[in-house]
Amino acid sequence: MILVRTKDFFSRKKMNLIVSLLFLPIAFGNTLDVSDPGQFVLDNGVMQVVLNGIAPPGQRYPCITQLSVGGSVIVPPIAVGALFQMDVRSSAGDNYNPTQSGACYGAASQLVAYNQNWKFLGNGTLPGLLLGVIPRTFESSTGACTNGDATPFYFNWGVQLGDGYAFPKQAMLVEQTFQRTSASAPCVDSLGVEIPTVYYSCDFAKYAYYLPSDNPAAWAPLNHPSTGSNYIPSWPMGVGFLVEGYGNIRCNDNAGNPNAACAGTYTSLHKSTVGGVNNGAGGCPANLVPQTLYSVCDQGTYGRLAIFAVGNPGTLKTAMSQTAAKLSPSDWGNLQ
Repeated sequence: MILVRTKDFFSRKKMNLIVSLLFLPIAFGNTLDVSDPGQFVLDNGVMQVVLNGIAPPGQRYPCITQLSVGGSVIVPPIAVGALFQMDVRSSAGDNYNPTQSGACYGAASQLVAYNQNWKFLGNGTLPGLLLGVIPRTFESSTGACTNGDATPFYFNWGVQLGDGYAFPKQAMLVEQTFQRTSASAPCVDSLGVEIPTVYYSCDFAKYAYYLPSDNPAAWAPLNHPSTGSNYIPSWPMGVGFLVEGYGNIRCNDNAGNPNAACAGTYTSLHKSTVGGVNNGAGGCPANLVPQTLYSVCDQGTYGRLAIFAVGNPGTLKTAMSQTAAKLSPSDWGNLQ
């Protein structure tokens, strides 16, 4: 079903590209470091992931700033707001949009803690990375492209790569949570939570697919409503859309080609809306957004776990399925 919403989850990034060319709830029993770390690099021989790296307009941003597969960059450091990250919104939409990377004019969100020994699946042999972030609003309250403001929110962003034992090397677990740290913080509109959004290179992301059911092996073409095609270069520039589903996948060729290179995100149990847009040089984003409308007005911790996987269509389906089999229902989070 095609969903029509008043919020444009991608328009703010287009503005940013013009300008720039976007209490600690961690309780895992491990030591946190709050010194300036520079960039982090995680590498399992299949994926190479850079976090807290530099992206235009030239600052470090506390999210995934670059992701490569076998040395080929599929998520480039396009610009603040157009990376691999999460963000939330109030009922004001883009006019109150705490964003993991930072603000439209370039100011970075604050990395206040990190844990380089973090693991979501404790039997993994590769340590992951957990970031604690105080996000900035992406735009001003009037929608202007500014340096935003620090917000009374706290984001946890945890990344663990597969080691081939705990789960496949073609997979990455991404734990994402947010918390209102003040009773005066605006309530979160669940339909405005991108958890996560991934800005692929449009040179890589040629074909779009999604998971209409809670089955990572069952893909369907993500056809743009104006063209009836899942071939992204044919989509009208900058016109996004949303459909219901559980995963969002991009490939460099039609998935009927067993050697196509693909990447995508999947979250089980909680249906999402999945989106897509062709921004050309501004990237081809793919997101997961909660499907059920409700407001988060308490100071609890809310979030979701996502599986990100890469490979040819067969490998990607296997990696997602095998990784999901390692998880319990409670692992997927509480954000419906």
